Amino acid sequence: MAGVQKPLEAVAEQDLQELLTEGVPEGRHIEYKRQLPGNSDDEKREFLSDVSSFANAAGGDLLYGIEEAGGVPTRLVGVNSADPDAEILRLENIVRTGVEPRIPGIHLRAVPLANGNNVFVIRVPQSWAPPHMVVFKNLSRFFSRTSAGKYQLDVAELRAQFLGSANAVERIRRFRDERLARIVAGEGAFDMSGPALIVLHLVPLRLADSGTPFDVRLSGRQTLSLAPLYSNGWDKRYNVDGFATFSRSGPRIGSYVQVFRHGAIEAVEARLLDPGQANQRTIPAMLLATELVESVLKYLAAQRELSVQLPIVVMLGLVGIKGYQVAAGQRWFLSGVAVDRDIVTCPEVIVEDWDADVTQVLRPCLDAIWNAGGFAECDLYDKTGNWQPK
Repeated sequence: MAGVQKPLEAVAEQDLQELLTEGVPEGRHIEYKRQLPGNSDDEKREFLSDVSSFANAAGGDLLYGIEEAGGVPTRLVGVNSADPDAEILRLENIVRTGVEPRIPGIHLRAVPLANGNNVFVIRVPQSWAPPHMVVFKNLSRFFSRTSAGKYQLDVAELRAQFLGSANAVERIRRFRDERLARIVAGEGAFDMSGPALIVLHLVPLRLADSGTPFDVRLSGRQTLSLAPLYSNGWDKRYNVDGFATFSRSGPRIGSYVQVFRHGAIEAVEARLLDPGQANQRTIPAMLLATELVESVLKYLAAQRELSVQLPIVVMLGLVGIKGYQVAAGQRWFLSGVAVDRDIVTCPEVIVEDWDADVTQVLRPCLDAIWNAGGFAECDLYDKTGNWQPK
C-alpha cells in the first residue's frame, strides 16, 4: 500500500517527511489535508465521506497537517492543537454517529512534530462488512475510492459490495469445514489419531484476497508465540503449507500449530480430551477455557507480527466428543448430560482490534461448550461479565 508503511503507533515525523521526499501522491490509499475538519455540517459530511470511502475500498490513511499541490505533498506543517486527545475523541465521535454500519478497527493518532504541532493520522482498514453509508444530517450516500480519489457508488457497485461481504464469511466457513474434514481423515499437518480433538482456527477475513503469500521464514521467528496447545516443549519445521510447531506424546504427535502462507493459523490438540485407560470421557472445561484464552492471545500476537490484516475470525471445534460430559468448575461438576453429537462447532467470533479483550471475544465459544454439557453458560465469568476463572 502506498503511503505510511509502519504500524500506526510507530509512525514518527521522519516517516511523514519521507512522503514529501519521495513525492508520494494522493491515491486510493492516502489523502492529505491541511486542516482538521471543523464543526460545520459541510466539513463533517466531507470528513465522513472520506473515511467511509476508504473503508468501502481498500483502506488507507487520512493525514491532516500536510499541504499538497495537485495531490502531491509539499509541506509538513502540522495542526496547532492545544489538546490533541480531545480532537481525536471529537473525530471518533463524528465517525461513530455518522456512518452505518459501524466501521471497526479505525485508529487515530496525533504524530508530534518538532515545530510543536501534530499531524493527525486516521488509519481506516478495508472493511469486512461493506458498504458503509454516510448518514449524517439526512445524507444517505455510499462512497468508495480509486486512484483518482473518492466517488459515489452506483447501484451495480452497491450490489457487488453487499454480495462480496456475504461471500467473504462463506469462504471462511468453507475453509474451516475443509480443514476439519482433512483433520478427521488424518490428513492435517500431522496425523492426529486421538479419539477426540480440539481444533482451533484463526483466519483473516480477507483470506481469499491475499495476493501475496506471507514469508514463512517470519513464522519461524515467532516460535514462542506459536506454542502448540497444552504443551511445555515443542519442535518446529517448514512444510508445504507454511510453518508448523508440534509436540509429541510418546511416538505420536499430541498437538500442533500450522501457520498457512495466507496468514491463517490452525491449532489441533489430542491429549486434553484423551479418555485414557479409565475411559473418562470428560471435557475439563476450565482447563480448556484458560488454555484457549492464553493460546489465542499468543496466536494473535504472532499474526500481528506477520502483518496479517484484521479482522480475524476465530473458530473452535471439538471433534469425536459424542458421549462426553462437560466437567465445569474446579471440582469438575458434571451435569449428567452427555454431548449428543460427534462434532461441536462453536459460533464464529471476530477480533476487530489487536487490543480486544480476548476473554470477552471468546465468550460465545465458551458458552457453547458449557451448553453442550447441559449448562446454561460458561461459569468462568462473574455477575458483571468479567473473566474470573475459579
